Amino acid sequence: MICRTGFPVKSASLLMSFVATFLLFGNTLFARTEEHHLLLDGSETLSQFGLDSLGNWWAITQPYSEQYRVYINGEESDTYLTLTGLQFASSGEHWAYFGEDHTGWAVIADDTVITLNASAPGQIHFSRINDLLTYSYIANGLEYIVIGDEKISTYQKIGDYYISPNGKRYAYMSQRGSSYVMNINGHETQLYDEIKPIGFWHDGKFLYAACYGNLWELYKDDEPISEQYAAIPEAVINADGTSAGAIAKLQSGYYYSILLNDDYYDILTSSEYDAMSDIVIHPYDALIACKAELNNSYYMLMNSTEYPSEENAGAPQFTYDGSEMFFLGCRVSCFLSVNGKKIKVPNQLDPGYSIAKKPGSPTICFPTSTTLTMQNVETNEINGSLLIDLITYPIYNRISGAYETLGSINNRLYLMRLQP
Repeated sequence: MICRTGFPVKSASLLMSFVATFLLFGNTLFARTEEHHLLLDGSETLSQFGLDSLGNWWAITQPYSEQYRVYINGEESDTYLTLTGLQFASSGEHWAYFGEDHTGWAVIADDTVITLNASAPGQIHFSRINDLLTYSYIANGLEYIVIGDEKISTYQKIGDYYISPNGKRYAYMSQRGSSYVMNINGHETQLYDEIKPIGFWHDGKFLYAACYGNLWELYKDDEPISEQYAAIPEAVINADGTSAGAIAKLQSGYYYSILLNDDYYDILTSSEYDAMSDIVIHPYDALIACKAELNNSYYMLMNSTEYPSEENAGAPQFTYDGSEMFFLGCRVSCFLSVNGKKIKVPNQLDPGYSIAKKPGSPTICFPTSTTLTMQNVETNEINGSLLIDLITYPIYNRISGAYETLGSINNRLYLMRLQP
C-alpha cells in the first residue's frame, strides 16, 4: 500500500498493515545500493508519516488514548490532543505546526512556541527568501494573519493566504455576497464573479486569474495583463515569482498555454489544441510543460516544443535542478520520456505514478505495494529495498545523493535509501 502522506487534523487513524507478495521486475538486486535505518521502534502506535523534498522526515504517533505526538527528524514533541498544519521552510532548516492541549492552541516551531488565544487554527507559511514564519488562526469568529510582529484582521477570508517571497506582503481571497475580491496587503480589488489566486510576482505584485461575466483575464494587483478568455482552468508560478504559466481556453473552444516572464515583453503563447492539462513550471527558467491533444494525437509540450506522447501519459515533471523534463506513458509498451527521448521501461509501471529521478542519471525510482524500486533504464538493472507494509512516494534527496522513502513494518518506521 502506498501512503499518501498528510498531517492528521483531529484523530489520526492507525495505518492498517497488510502482507503482500513482492512483484519481481527481472533480476532484482538488493545488496549494492540499498540501506535502511530504523527511525521508530514501534513502541508507540504509528499513525502517519511523511518525507519532504529535502529529506526531512516526520511521523505522528499515538502514545496514549486521544494523545498524539510528532517526531521531526528524530526530535520528539510533547503530547497533544490535536496536531495539524505541519510546514517546512523551503530551506529545510525550519518547521512549524499547530498543537492543541488542555490549555488551548499554540504554534510549535523548531525554535519557539507561540501560545494562541484561538478557537481554531488556520494555515502556516514560511517566506521563500528569509524563512519568516507566518500563520493564521480564528478567534471570536474572526481570522487573523500574523506576519512577524504584525497581526492582520481579515474579513470574510476564503481559503489559504499567500506571502510574498520576502515576507513583506500578503494576499487572500474574500467573499462579498455572491462576488469575490482579492485583498492584497489591505487593498481590495474590484468585485469578480470568480477568482483563482496564483501567487506573488518577484516585485511584490500579486498574480491571479479572475472572471467577470463570462470572460477571464490574468491580473497583477489591479492591472489586467492578458487577453480575455473563456476560461483559465490551470495556472502555476515558480517559487521565486519570476515565471508563471497558465492554460487558457479561447472563445473558439481551443486551448493554448501562456508563459509570463519579465525577460519577454509580451506574454508567450503556444499553438492551439483541442485539450490541455497538467501544467508544471521549471524551478528557475522561463519554461512550462503540459499535456496537449490535437486531432486525436497526443503531445507533451515544453513551451511551444512538441514531444510525442500517449493518451494515458502521466503528468510532466522537472528534476529539482530543471535540467530534465520527464514523464511516463504506455501504448503497446511503457516508456519514460526524458527531454523528448523515449526509453522503454517495465509494463507494470503506472503512468500516473509520481516517480523520482536524479538529474543526468539513467535511473528512476518508484514504489510498488511492498518495496522501493530503482531501475536503470539503460541496462534494465533493478534494485529493491527492504520489504515493507506501507510506503510513501520516493524523492531524490540532492543532499544525500540517494533516492529515499519512508516505510513501515508492523508499526516500526524505516528510512530506506537506494543509491543510484
